[in-house]
Amino acid sequence: MLKDDIGLGRISQHPDGRGSEGGTWSKVAIALVVLVLWLGVEWLRMHH
Repeated sequence: MLKDDIGLGRISQHPDGRGSEGGTWSKVAIALVVLVLWLGVEWLRMHH
């Protein structure tokens, strides 16, 4: 649920976000960080 709130939620709330590249790139960065953290947690679960 956290991923949806950070990624899809903000994008859907700001449909004109493409106009401001800074905002778009910050969203992409946040989404990537969340994805990496989630993958790390899943990897740890599998290997422990």
